[in-house]
Formats: sequence, structure tokens, C-alpha cells
Amino acid sequence: MLNRKSTLTAVAAAVLALATSFTVLAQTTTGSNPTANRLADSYSTSVGLTEPQSKNLIGAMRKGEDITITTTTTTTTAGTTSTTTTVTGTGKTMGYGNINIALSLAKAEAAKTEGTFLSSLDTVMDRRASGMGWGQIAKELGFNLGQVMSASKTEKSASKSATGTAKASDAGKSGKAGSV
Repeated sequence: MLNRKSTLTAVAAAVLALATSFTVLAQTTTGSNPTANRLADSYSTSVGLTEPQSKNLIGAMRKGEDITITTTTTTTTAGTTSTTTTVTGTGKTMGYGNINIALSLAKAEAAKTEGTFLSSLDTVMDRRASGMGWGQIAKELGFNLGQVMSASKTEKSASKSATGTAKASDAGKSGKAGSV
């Protein structure tokens, strides 16, 4: 009886461990995660990345890992040029809210300095890895975090409306005409 109980306990522990590992894998993979897909969709075009590059970037940020991305630019004067940038990870996992803040700050910084989005993101991530909070990072870059995030939400809403991705069926859900 004791051997059977020990065997059942071992099997139950193995099943629990396996189920937990699948849960962790599902949380870190961007392929089927709607939040990761939404972030990738909302930033990829506006920052000059392809959707797969955006998804890989978000996946690496989620895991706290470094990622190297090569972007290609074609101009009439210089032809096609490729730039490879490594964005340093924080070494710690990041939630999607934190990733959204980092991407918003990097986008604002790139627009302000006329630099590249990825180099600005690397700057933001370096500061975050050093232990700075989002408000501190925004202030050091010359921004108000609330204003950056508000502008980010406004741009995303405008982008949805302009591309027609807002669902017409959602318009009446709040009881107000035209709300999405």
C-alpha cells in the first residue's frame, strides 16, 4: 500500500510539473498571445520594423533577453542599407504593460532626437536594467511619462480608426454612438 501511494504521489507531482511548464511556455510565446500580437501590430509599422521583428523583440523583452535586429532601408540616393542593432535586455522578465511603456518612451525619444527607434529602445532598456523607474527614465529623457503614454494611446486609437480595424459591432456597446 505504501509503494502504491508513493508511486501515485510521484506521478501526480510529475503531471503538475509538466502542466506548470506548459503554462510558463504559453506565457512567454508571442505567437498566440493576443496582447503580444496587439503590441506588435501597434508598433511595427510606426517604428520601421516588420511584424515578425516586432514579435521577436516583444518576446525577448518579455524574457529579459538581449535581441539583435537587422533593419533594411532603401533610399534613392544610397540604395539599400542594412543596420544591425542589439537591444540590451533587462535580465528580468517584463510584463506587457512595462513593454508598452518601454516602446512608447523609445518611440518618443527617437522622434525627439531623430534617431532610430532601436537605438532609443536600447537607451531606455539600459536605464531600466540599471534600476531606474519609468518616471525617472522619462524625466531624464525630457518627457512626462503620463503625456507619453496618453499620446501613445491616442495614436493607437487613431491608427485603428484610420485602418478600419475598429469593429463596427463594438460601436454601440458602451451605449454611446461612435465609441470604440
